[in-house]
Amino acid sequence: MGSSVSTGRDNDELIDNLIHAEYIQSSNVEKVFRAVDRADYYLANDRCGAYRDVAWKSGNLHLSAPCVYSKVMEGLELREGLSFLNIGSGTGYLSTMVGLILGTYGINHGIEIHKDVIDYAYEKLDYFKSHSPALDENDFTEPKFIHGNGVCFANDSGLYDRAYCGARCPEYAIDYIKRLIKVGGILVAPVNDLLLQYERTGDETWEVKTLLSVSFAPLIMPQSAEEYSTHTIDMITSEPINLQAACRAVIRTILRKNIELENPEIKTRTRKPIKRPREKREQLDLLPMFDLHEDLFNPIRSKRRRSFLNRIYNLVESASNDDTTTNEEEDDDSDSDGHEESNNNETVEENNTTTENQNSNLDNGHCNIDDNEHSSDTDNNDAGHSSSSSSSSSSSNFESENTSDSDSDESDKELSSRLIRINKIKHALDTLVFDSDTDAIGDSKDAVEEESRPPYVSPYTVHMRTKIQALPLPPALKIYVNYYRSFE
Repeated sequence: MGSSVSTGRDNDELIDNLIHAEYIQSSNVEKVFRAVDRADYYLANDRCGAYRDVAWKSGNLHLSAPCVYSKVMEGLELREGLSFLNIGSGTGYLSTMVGLILGTYGINHGIEIHKDVIDYAYEKLDYFKSHSPALDENDFTEPKFIHGNGVCFANDSGLYDRAYCGARCPEYAIDYIKRLIKVGGILVAPVNDLLLQYERTGDETWEVKTLLSVSFAPLIMPQSAEEYSTHTIDMITSEPINLQAACRAVIRTILRKNIELENPEIKTRTRKPIKRPREKREQLDLLPMFDLHEDLFNPIRSKRRRSFLNRIYNLVESASNDDTTTNEEEDDDSDSDGHEESNNNETVEENNTTTENQNSNLDNGHCNIDDNEHSSDTDNNDAGHSSSSSSSSSSSNFESENTSDSDSDESDKELSSRLIRINKIKHALDTLVFDSDTDAIGDSKDAVEEESRPPYVSPYTVHMRTKIQALPLPPALKIYVNYYRSFE
């Protein structure tokens, strides 16, 4: 999934591409996608591919393509104070974005069958709370991750306003998950390679809408009653936040409003997406490497891919020119060989003429030959004619064999020159360098220079720290209000 959207250099550029492709359409979804950096949920060795519009998997860890998450967030129609259930919560990337929309008093639960993935999700959640400036700009419902199977809920489980399942569901599993949705609630889940939105309009009535064509791994179903009982999830308690956390949320909300009143321009996004003309995206399936007369660049809209193709084109053309030069040299050599052969043939003909004259002189000198000898000479001459005819036929056969041999030699030469050309191109391509910082292919000195844009930094952070430090509170409470983050 996701090949229709170009690769971004950073999280903001990826979001720009998703907006341009109309996967992200609402401002609140755009806001949380920019607030949570997708690369922070990748393993360190895989971060170079974080901003590609493709899914990622490493062991039990998994992230869907950004375009899929965009459609999920749009389809959930989230707002503050709702309850949300994420079946197959994984790394916690989606649950964290949802928490920024739910605000302070929402409910944010995630179900994950792999214990090691839950530990990874809490690790990433702690990193987000410690480093992300999004907490200065938004209220946040912290997700709670539970170990278990998403289809093994107890019968007394509570109901949710919104739910999402991150695995392909069979029909009977969807019917089971539907009972967890309140009337007026929404479930988004993949069924039969389609991402569907189920909106509950009554106790037994639903409205279904198709959001996207997708391909998901199947939902892990319990194979026995014993396994079902082992993974059964009891009712998840939704306790209200404690008084201390409520006071922190109120203080930060008041400070945020004061910051916006004192700095009205602060709500204007300092980094705006690039405006691009709307165009139909074309996907290139095959590059005609050896057809030098076709325009390879019309279907390519990316500067980096176009630069790469231009370099390949030049390599092919230079290899073709080298091959043409080689063929001309071979033709010159063959012409010189032909002149030498013709000279040799003329020399042979002169020798034959001299031999015939000598034979005629010998015949004139022997005039006393009798009739029998003459008749025998006649027979010998007849035999000579027959032998000359047979020799001429054999020479014609020899010439045809030489012609076929020359044709095969020419085809061998053509094949050899083509192989040489391919080897030259392969050798030249091996010298190309992949620049992971710019995602451009080419030598470092020839890398495509694109407009550089500064990364987005929340303007709330500096003002929020200043206001918290000015509060008449003990230092320990100031640190708590700032989510235990440094003021530097």
